[in-house]
Amino acid sequence: MATEEQADAARQALLDQFVTLEQRTREVIDVLKGGIDVGQSGTLGDLALLDNANQIPQFAGAALTEMQKYGVGCGSDSPQPPRMSDVDNIAEITSLKSGLYGYDVGQDSIDGAGTVLRGFWNGDQFTDTFVQHFGGAQRGQMWTRAYQNGELTPLRRHWDTGNTTVDSNGFIKQASPIFRLGAQTEDGQHKLAGAGTANTEAQGVTAEHVETGVYRVSGALGFAAEGWRAELPRSGDGARRCLIETETAGDGTITVRVYSIVTDPRGNRVAHELIDVPDDTFIPLRLLMPMTTDDEGNEVETTAEPQADITVEHLRPATYKLDVWDRMTDDEAEVFETEFSNVGAKLRGMWRDCRYVDHDSPLFSTLRGMMVEQWGEVRADELLACSYSEAQ
Repeated sequence: MATEEQADAARQALLDQFVTLEQRTREVIDVLKGGIDVGQSGTLGDLALLDNANQIPQFAGAALTEMQKYGVGCGSDSPQPPRMSDVDNIAEITSLKSGLYGYDVGQDSIDGAGTVLRGFWNGDQFTDTFVQHFGGAQRGQMWTRAYQNGELTPLRRHWDTGNTTVDSNGFIKQASPIFRLGAQTEDGQHKLAGAGTANTEAQGVTAEHVETGVYRVSGALGFAAEGWRAELPRSGDGARRCLIETETAGDGTITVRVYSIVTDPRGNRVAHELIDVPDDTFIPLRLLMPMTTDDEGNEVETTAEPQADITVEHLRPATYKLDVWDRMTDDEAEVFETEFSNVGAKLRGMWRDCRYVDHDSPLFSTLRGMMVEQWGEVRADELLACSYSEAQ
């Protein structure tokens, strides 16, 4: 067994080790805080006085490529990182280690110049993160890719608040110039512009509320040349809450008409009356702007043609036979039965077998003529008024 003196000696030795560890720790903290005196000696003191990476012993007189081995990146006094001159050249890109690089305009895979952050693991694994700083509307967009076992993934473009928009139903869609018709609340992407809000790419577009259900959008050339044009707000079950019809003038001004939706006797959901955009939502429109950006980030006039206007099916007059009976009094029904028995067999058969009567059919003309003769035009039109139900 160890004697009491041996135990005391062991405890003292352990205590001395802790004291030494504490002293070294404090020295490191002083270096990180920049608190070491200029006259202090030792390695830690020397490090505290370094002005740049070339004064680190490993980097003394080192070439840029040597400094890159330690993940320094650009190094030297230049603010620009070394170039990845061809981002699609496998031989070149696999030779570069961890660090910060730049790439120039004109690469096949990316629209404009930017920087690349590389994380290198070993001879056959690395990841690249590209961020574009040049190229107009694409500025700030990001791509990533990975390399392993001789295989390089394609560049994957990341979707963000700059190249997507959220529609009135909460779904993410590809962005471009977007105008939110009816929106009255700004956010980080959209600014108020009359009867709606415009995103950055649609600055200069504004909307006027002409009358109930009618809006005039000016400042664009019409709808975007391709892709989606407008997204309609929907209820919780996915049903559309309104329909729109558009008309684009020669100068690109778009007239938008917003309609309520009804279900006609044929079972179709069709446009009915003009209504304003509901207060709790908006209608995003994807537009074609007069100016666009070329591959070098310069603004040029748009040469693309806008997409066609949006059309909808409107309510076509038709009347349920059941509605006619329901609107009649008992006395009117008696008269109708007597008078209608005198029409031809063909029309009687059509009335007997139909569920509703189209207002442009011969049967409707016969019915209305008979009713006008018995009760006058006003009552005839009341009995034969168009039938529809509010869409659910």
